[in-house]
Amino acid sequence: MSNNSELVRFSRDGDQFHYLWAARRCLSLLSRVSGLVAISIEGASVSESNGSPTIEAGEELIDIAEYYGSENFEQADSVRYYQLKHSTQNSNKPWTASGLEKTLKGFAKRYSALCLQFSSEQCDQKLQFGVDPF
Repeated sequence: MSNNSELVRFSRDGDQFHYLWAARRCLSLLSRVSGLVAISIEGASVSESNGSPTIEAGEELIDIAEYYGSENFEQADSVRYYQLKHSTQNSNKPWTASGLEKTLKGFAKRYSALCLQFSSEQCDQKLQFGVDPF
């Protein structure tokens, strides 16, 4: 293995972990009782806003968006946004609040933007945000 390969190994290991994590989440699509109808990877579904302006706030933080009932926000039973936090180099260190700061702020901006486009009641009933720390 060349010295250059060693420099990117941690990044590739992290990518592989991310792919496996996403694939595991997608398995719920196979269940008839889960209600999960769609998953968008690396951002929200383009069908989420159904012709309304696309909400970009917090988009870059969404590793997986899960849609229950419908991909369209107004018709969905639930919309769940997740970000995976992992480190191949510091796998034994727990994530701290400061390590989650960018994610939490971005998710808060997305929530606020969605509440401007849809009602606060809809957002409170349907939206869930999650961080999977590994």
